[in-house]
Amino acid sequence: MDVTTTAQYRVLGYPHKPTQLVLMACDETNEELQDLNADTNLHDVDDEMGDGDNCSGEDTARRDIASPSIDKFEPIYIDMTEYDTAIQSKVDTLELGYLIEATVKWTADGLRLTVVDVIAETNFIFYNEVTGIFEAATTTWKDAVAEGEGMGSRLTRGTDAKPNGALYVFAKQQDARDLTREFQTGVTPLEPLIRRVDEEETASVSVSPESTQPRAVFVLKPATEPFIIVYVVFRRNSMLAGTLHSTYGENSDNNVEGNQPGSTPSGPLQFE
Repeated sequence: MDVTTTAQYRVLGYPHKPTQLVLMACDETNEELQDLNADTNLHDVDDEMGDGDNCSGEDTARRDIASPSIDKFEPIYIDMTEYDTAIQSKVDTLELGYLIEATVKWTADGLRLTVVDVIAETNFIFYNEVTGIFEAATTTWKDAVAEGEGMGSRLTRGTDAKPNGALYVFAKQQDARDLTREFQTGVTPLEPLIRRVDEEETASVSVSPESTQPRAVFVLKPATEPFIIVYVVFRRNSMLAGTLHSTYGENSDNNVEGNQPGSTPSGPLQFE
């Protein structure tokens, strides 16, 4: 008897293997038994036991199933080899950062996707070894250090005074930890920062939810600064997102390593 779980997931792409899709669970899963003959089978078992047995057939049948459990913000790993065309074509359209609703079947051979629906086409963008860090980030970091904190945050606004992003800075780890890599693989989730935009950060201002206004989430690792930047831009195709692409992307003088940012318009960085 197969068991499936349905939940919202964040697409983390293929950070480990080219055929292993990583998804981050964004909420609790809904577990369902997927056996069309389950009720009949359980009834048959109960009849065979007789009235004198204290165990129910349902308990016996369910005991043989290892009930799946996916915690909130837990990454799951799905082998994408040998999929049918319908599912594979949907997965091929997914990009890093997309928010999806997916049904996952738990089988003896591992997890299998059976249904995939896109909720929001949010993008995650990682730029490493960047230089020319904008003033709002350095100021936010200085404020955090002055308060003895390892992270800082602020709301940013455009020229129209409307909120256009949530800026976070985190101290680089001095040990073997690579925080940027942890964000990429889901070991340290970006999800709470994205959700904070909807739940806390913009509680007193008007920002459309992610489902109707996909975000662009930039993770910038400066070459020399002692902090890492996570910038949740509220509108994926905004001028602010375009400016970050053009400033720190592949063709920018401020990107030492070089990344593939895509083509987007540029514009002035505006901050609160």
